[in-house]
Amino acid sequence: MKCGGKQCNNFYSGGCSYSRTTGIWQTVWMEAVSPFGLKQIHIIPDIDQKQVVIMPVFFSEDCNNQLKITLKEEEKTVSKTTV
Repeated sequence: MKCGGKQCNNFYSGGCSYSRTTGIWQTVWMEAVSPFGLKQIHIIPDIDQKQVVIMPVFFSEDCNNQLKITLKEEEKTVSKTTV
């Protein structure tokens, strides 16, 4: 069996420098976020139409929620929009 760091396919530690472990093994922190903040975003490239479809999902839907998007190539702004 091949091991990679803390993740090992064996039930017991073997063949790797670390003790086998599962779950959280590094520092974890929690941060407060706005109830109107961005929860997730789906980005779908559409090569045929030469566009990118961006679908934001907010924690709480509100008519005033806006996501400002700036597409850059290196330092040059290629496109800007608000959704």
